Amino acid sequence: MKRFKARKIKKKRKKVLFFFFFFVLVFVYVLVFKYLKKNKLNKTLLYKDINYINLNILKIIDDASYKYINTPTMLLNKNVKNAKKIEIKNTKKTKDNSIKLENDIKNVNESITYNPVVYIYNTHQIEKYSDYNVMDAANYLSDLVNNSYQTYYEKESMSLYLDNYNLNYSNSYKASRYYINLALNKFSSIKYLFDIHRDSCNKELTTLSYNGKSYAKILFVIGTDNKNMNKNEVTAKKLNEILNKKMPNISRGLMYHGGKGYNGVYNQDVNENTFLIEVGSEGNTKDEVINTINILSESIIEYIKDNNDKL
Repeated sequence: MKRFKARKIKKKRKKVLFFFFFFVLVFVYVLVFKYLKKNKLNKTLLYKDINYINLNILKIIDDASYKYINTPTMLLNKNVKNAKKIEIKNTKKTKDNSIKLENDIKNVNESITYNPVVYIYNTHQIEKYSDYNVMDAANYLSDLVNNSYQTYYEKESMSLYLDNYNLNYSNSYKASRYYINLALNKFSSIKYLFDIHRDSCNKELTTLSYNGKSYAKILFVIGTDNKNMNKNEVTAKKLNEILNKKMPNISRGLMYHGGKGYNGVYNQDVNENTFLIEVGSEGNTKDEVINTINILSESIIEYIKDNNDKL
């Protein structure tokens, strides 16, 4: 009887253990299945590489360190945060010095006044010489004249203006007029305007040899369709005379354009001291253009001085 009871108890224990292990297996299976599904791992990978079950700790650490080292923004952000902490910490120490520096800058700015008298620009900015371009020539002229009279050189893009308003190249004077108006509205002190171009004729016609040096000859263009034509003609002749006194025959004189096929105004309606100057042609060299700009700058300075003396 006792043996029978003992056997019965053993069977019950076996059943309990069986259900317990079965439950454990089901539980483990469910957990593994969920994990695999969540991480989108294939069972075959699981069998091939036990590291996937172990989350491949070494690989994760290696990837994380590589990402950190090779992502500059992470290091930068950390440095910025540290810098901000230092800045906040030192604010009280530098506050008085900062106020002093701001006041010094303000005083310097107030003591420097910028009232340009001369405005230099290029309606046709893409015009080039053999190894130079009209923008560089105009910029150089601006630097030289600025030594005597404050000068504003226009660097804004004419082509960009034309593109923005869907205008073709023939409308370039509308673009330069736009920037002229901006400059005049900003600086009422501007009295003299010089639009620097280069001609497209033969180099032999636009080159002067004098005392062993070559120069790009100058030509003044007068628009006959503008209200200031007569005044523009007078002022162009004055500047032309000064040029030829400094360098005989460096100027080709005045040329008149107007009517059908020509702009005829060339923004010379702004005032009588608006000049369109052709410096050399496409065949002239940088040295030839620079030699001429040196003479032109001296002539412009003398012209402005003569005008101011008469006022």
